[in-house]
Amino acid sequence: MRSKPTTAPVLRTERCLHCRSVLHGTCVGWANLTLAIDDALLQRAREAALREHTTVNALVREFLVGYVDARSRRTEALDRFEAVAADSHSSSRAPWSRDELHDRL
Repeated sequence: MRSKPTTAPVLRTERCLHCRSVLHGTCVGWANLTLAIDDALLQRAREAALREHTTVNALVREFLVGYVDARSRRTEALDRFEAVAADSHSSSRAPWSRDELHDRL
């Protein structure tokens, strides 16, 4: 049986969002973060990063960007909803009965 040749994975070159240079960790605007992660989870993250030709650091950064963006969009949507509701002049003074809810005029 023939064995597969082993080659080192090719990693995507990460560039700084501020100065567009290759990431070196010293650019203004970047902060170091220490995380406590279960060993098994970290191993799975490393394997996923290798499959995607990236780094665990980039995966965490992408996750945080997506999380913060999604939260911001939800907050903005709720703010818009509340603004529309505040401008609405319809209201009910008393609860509706089942018959009223199903009344088909």
